[in-house]
Amino acid sequence: MKYFFGIIWILLGWLSACTDASDTTESPSTEDSLKTEIDSLGNEITLLTDDSLLTPALAPTKIEQERFTLTFPNPPERTVDSTDGTVIYLYANEADTERYILLYRDFTDEEIAQETATSFLKKAVAGILSDFEENEIGKKEAITLQGHQGVDMLIGSPEKSYYAWRIFFVNKRLYQILIIKNITFPSQKEITRFMGSFELNESL
Repeated sequence: MKYFFGIIWILLGWLSACTDASDTTESPSTEDSLKTEIDSLGNEITLLTDDSLLTPALAPTKIEQERFTLTFPNPPERTVDSTDGTVIYLYANEADTERYILLYRDFTDEEIAQETATSFLKKAVAGILSDFEENEIGKKEAITLQGHQGVDMLIGSPEKSYYAWRIFFVNKRLYQILIIKNITFPSQKEITRFMGSFELNESL
């Protein structure tokens, strides 16, 4: 899991840097252009659905915040990054072979500048994928959640672990929901059970 933490801190640093160096002259992107670019880069992979790979003992824990809800398979730990206020919820199984994570960070108007939700998401995705080779990107596609744009990804390799990763940019907040496993991609059941439980409690 050391590789995961390297990616997370690289991404957190990238988020701070990209808001300082935003190109305010860029023409606003559209949701259609985001979907076209994303669909052209990803290749679908076959997900493992063997229930024997799932965590045997579950105590589902629903995190209820003012702006969202999300159900973890077991109670997560909550930490806050002191440098930029990123909130991290993390549950790891006893063997530390799989992790369920939620990260979110609020951005100011000054940090966002003239970015659109589409262009901000594109930069976030670029920051995430910058540490992976093209053949390690199994899936990358545009999605929506309650009318808000997002990106759904499956990325990884034996050397870097396997990630199911979704991000959404909602009302100046960037959400990242992840499942990380050591030896296989998360199954569709695991993805649906965890990531599918994420709901927003705010309007457009």
